[in-house]
Amino acid sequence: MCKYTTHTQRHLQSRHTHNHTLLTLSRRPQNIDIQNFSSSWSDGMAFCALVHSFFPTEFDYNVLTPADRKHNFELAFGTAEEKAGCDRLIEVDDMMVMGRKPDPMCVFTYVQSMYNHLRKFE
Repeated sequence: MCKYTTHTQRHLQSRHTHNHTLLTLSRRPQNIDIQNFSSSWSDGMAFCALVHSFFPTEFDYNVLTPADRKHNFELAFGTAEEKAGCDRLIEVDDMMVMGRKPDPMCVFTYVQSMYNHLRKFE
């Protein structure tokens, strides 16, 4: 389901500052309420906000709705993959199965990877 290792888990547990930085960057463009790396990412809106902040012409963020979770994940993951070469560390179906409380380590790992790819386009 999620592609991270024990080494990654130990490394991430010691990265509170980096964690806070990613949360701050993700909420920047659309003023969405991101409090954690689990439920705050469960509807795909935060993923879309992150991707949209780097590629604002790829889609209209303002027409997205939290209720259309699958579309939001497909849009964010697909755009990040196509435009920034970001590998999908979480599949859309996995996020759908995890529901409203996705694994925070999976989400954090993917957001970190996504941000590292996207920031090359600043």
